[in-house]
Amino acid sequence: MRLDRKRKTQKTTEEQADSAASHMEPSTQLRDASTADLEVIRSLGKIAGLAQWSLKSYRQELEAIDSDIRLIELNSPIRSIVIGFYLLRHLNLESALLQLAVHPVHRRQGWGRKLIGDAVGSCHKYRSVACELEVRARNQGAIEFYRSVGFCREGLRVGYYRNPADDAVLMRLAF
Repeated sequence: MRLDRKRKTQKTTEEQADSAASHMEPSTQLRDASTADLEVIRSLGKIAGLAQWSLKSYRQELEAIDSDIRLIELNSPIRSIVIGFYLLRHLNLESALLQLAVHPVHRRQGWGRKLIGDAVGSCHKYRSVACELEVRARNQGAIEFYRSVGFCREGLRVGYYRNPADDAVLMRLAF
């Protein structure tokens, strides 16, 4: 009888540990960026291999009424970390996805799709008829990703990128 009580106590302790662990799994949050996020956005863009923007340029986009900068954040009881973002500008009836980045450690886990879904929702809110973007011709992974979410190749800008030099593939998603 004593052994049974000990097993029940062990099981209860194990169940409590499992329950505590499940409460500690990080949650995600999509949110608007703030000025406090600009350095993190710039650093993440650099890590992700995007064309480098100045903090001033990011700040101007953040303050513009026709631009959205949104972040995806992993939140745990210990801390929150930004793992991706996008920068979208709305121009008349079209929108331009100027930047999208997911930290390399967190790629191929659906975060890019989540960001694109949110960006498309923003395009609809602004009544855009299409969303356009430019991507380095050498970045086949990004080109395939954008194709997989519905973007089509529209053209090529020869010599568009510098450091390193590369062409830009123009892609478009019509609504």
